[in-house]
Amino acid sequence: MENSTEIPDTSKLGFTTPDDPEGFGYNNPIQYPRNTAEFDTESDFFAPQVFSTVADWLRSNQEWDEWFCYVDSFDVHEPFHIPEPYASMYTDEDPDDPDLTYWPAYGRTDRGQGELSDRELDFVRSQFAGKVTMVDRWFGRVLETIDDEQLWDDTMIIVTSDHGFFLGEHGWVGKPYKAPLYNVLAHTPLMIWHPEYQMEEHTALTAAVDIYSTVLDAFGVADVDRRHSKSLLSLLSGSDDKIREWVLYGYWGSSVNLTDGRYTYLHPCDPEVDSDCYSTQMVNPHSWFTPPDSQPAAESGQYLPYADCPVWRYSAPSYVRNDQPMLFDVKTDPEQLNDRSEDDQSIKERMQRLLQEALSEKDAPENQYDRLDLDSV
Repeated sequence: MENSTEIPDTSKLGFTTPDDPEGFGYNNPIQYPRNTAEFDTESDFFAPQVFSTVADWLRSNQEWDEWFCYVDSFDVHEPFHIPEPYASMYTDEDPDDPDLTYWPAYGRTDRGQGELSDRELDFVRSQFAGKVTMVDRWFGRVLETIDDEQLWDDTMIIVTSDHGFFLGEHGWVGKPYKAPLYNVLAHTPLMIWHPEYQMEEHTALTAAVDIYSTVLDAFGVADVDRRHSKSLLSLLSGSDDKIREWVLYGYWGSSVNLTDGRYTYLHPCDPEVDSDCYSTQMVNPHSWFTPPDSQPAAESGQYLPYADCPVWRYSAPSYVRNDQPMLFDVKTDPEQLNDRSEDDQSIKERMQRLLQEALSEKDAPENQYDRLDLDSV
């Protein structure tokens, strides 16, 4: 837009915007419609640009015997703003109706800033589905390039994501910080192609950090500290049927959760006990997109047993996602609709002990046990 201070059309944003176009500080949602106001065709959108560039890169670098290409596509992500034909592909609504948003506010769907009627929620789902379809189409261009350049026989491909998105499940929308960490958010996809191994599906537990070790193994890198990472190549080859007995997951400063593949256990934290933040820089633990604040009370030292360098340590408030422990049998209840924490006390106690053992194995600091009201083992 010629005038950067001009307020663009914000009717499709699902939350109140400020009168001041420079408002909302470093997290200004008005910037998105301002940035996309001159998009004319599908190829102007972010995913088409990203994956077209990837396809061009693959065609232009055939002379390399070994290479590594990391692609970070922000989409599929809100705002679920898409061109036709995708905007109308999964809905009979008018995509330009100002009463319908493509960018819902995080929260409960039945109250507060995230409140959505059934009609509004259906529209959000349709735009999400449309964006998935658009991204899939352009990612397909990358796969077609791999076909055309005959790269399948000597290329490993890993496709994954960082988190999910509530679209009304459990009464939530988005990634609200107060929502329990259901599998809708935490159970992310992982697809791997390796030319030496043929496998259609595997149920073994994995974690995002395992990609690190897997890539090292694929390049034949040895004698490197893998930290918490475990290579997935033994799963792909069939030499192992599992590499983990459990997986820890969660958001910093809140509940700590664990799964053994059959059960998911969501353990609450005490909001009255602060979390210790360990970092090589002064960050805002709960406000990543704003400039860092100084931390006058920070201490410096070698506090992390798996890091040789000193780090800063300073505290920040803990926050609650679930007040009480929650337990789900994801084999019989994959949508996590029935909390078994009161009915299956023995399993809950077993999962709590497993959580304690997991924290001990990871050398969790004592502050974590205090915050989670657990005994160290």
